[in-house]
Amino acid sequence: MRLFMVTATLVLWAASANAQTESGHGFATGNDLLRSCTDPRDASIGICSGYLQGVLDVQTILRDPNGSCLPKGTEISQVRDAVINYLKANPAVHSQQASFLVITATAQNWVCPPMPPFK
Repeated sequence: MRLFMVTATLVLWAASANAQTESGHGFATGNDLLRSCTDPRDASIGICSGYLQGVLDVQTILRDPNGSCLPKGTEISQVRDAVINYLKANPAVHSQQASFLVITATAQNWVCPPMPPFK
């Protein structure tokens, strides 16, 4: 059920972001993400949180060894704050794809331990 909710949220956000993205290719940019994540309306905060959760869920499934490793108990609001801070500190990256920026921002705050070698 959770996967369905995350997928539905991502689809809805992508559809709404598609109409307003500045990239022209339908992918949300850092500007789109910053706009959504800093908008005080509950709907925008929900859209931002759903997008962040979806990116982190996919990253967990794929387990990027250079990505972030969020400790148990990390709240989505902490992730949102980290992403907002990263975007505000790095305006030159705002035109890049939002999912890449989420992974980059979280990797700077929560570093994964090295993966053990395959045997």
